[in-house]
Amino acid sequence: ILWKGSAVSLGIARSWDMMSKNMQKKKKGEQAFSVLYPRVPDFEYQTYQPVTYGICAQCGVLAQHPLPPRSAIPSFYPSSYRNYQTGSGGLFSFLKNIQERGFARRLSRVMGDRNAKILEIGSGSGALLGALQKEGFTNLSGNDFSKAGRAITGIRFAEGNIEEKFLYDETFDFIIMINVIEHFLNPVLV
Repeated sequence: ILWKGSAVSLGIARSWDMMSKNMQKKKKGEQAFSVLYPRVPDFEYQTYQPVTYGICAQCGVLAQHPLPPRSAIPSFYPSSYRNYQTGSGGLFSFLKNIQERGFARRLSRVMGDRNAKILEIGSGSGALLGALQKEGFTNLSGNDFSKAGRAITGIRFAEGNIEEKFLYDETFDFIIMINVIEHFLNPVLV
């Protein structure tokens, strides 16, 4: 998502609000939220207990239910998390860097001004920000649970959960979120 007051955000907010209300109904014994995939393990990183996914009968949103405690979220992203490994030299790293360069080229056509203030939420290793830097952008910031991207010169990084606190005392011209919204307990809040 390239966040600049888009209609997409309104659609996400409406679906999330409807799903949240239906999860509350489920707690009261009503059948508005039905289990679709019970007790699914994390095969990739084994970071958390098996989780159950359900679907909202009214809006069709698929979500984990119940949601994990906020304090557990950072543990889902160990240092071996693949999006932190874009400089590792392996096949995934090679393909991820190609993808990030492509995103940066497309975004640079949309964003235009190379002095625009840009924040990437869920910046991982900082590969996209690094690719934007190579496209000539100079005012780049990133946020993630991990310290993984802090080694890129000229890019500011903040570590922390943006659902708990916005980590910057400024506004941005563009906020980029790519494959991130599904990682938040409450995407409407973000």
